[in-house]
Amino acid sequence: MPPVGLISADQLEAIHNASLTILEEIGMDFLHEEARAMLKRHGAETTPGSDRVRFDRGMITEAIKTCPSEYTLHARNPAHHLNFGGDWVIFPQVASTPNCTRHGSRPASPATSRISVIW
Repeated sequence: MPPVGLISADQLEAIHNASLTILEEIGMDFLHEEARAMLKRHGAETTPGSDRVRFDRGMITEAIKTCPSEYTLHARNPAHHLNFGGDWVIFPQVASTPNCTRHGSRPASPATSRISVIW
């Protein structure tokens, strides 16, 4: 039995278009200089001295076409493999890092979570 759609196709399209607008007009910050350089080589807009990267909606649309409709995330134990896409529904937990270890271990905050990702 396929997953139950929570929103209509029109609503999904509206979310997709809003996402493309955000990536095109506002962009995203990439803290890693080499990542920004790689994105620029592939057509993203970067500004010297800024972490902000903006993406043309055509670039995003072409990249999406290369994504498989289904894939398996392999665990060391095959019994724990996860299937994504198709009729599979995954309910992951979403949270920041529980601890920051930049200057000794301590509970993370929104600011240290951003730092812990790049360290």
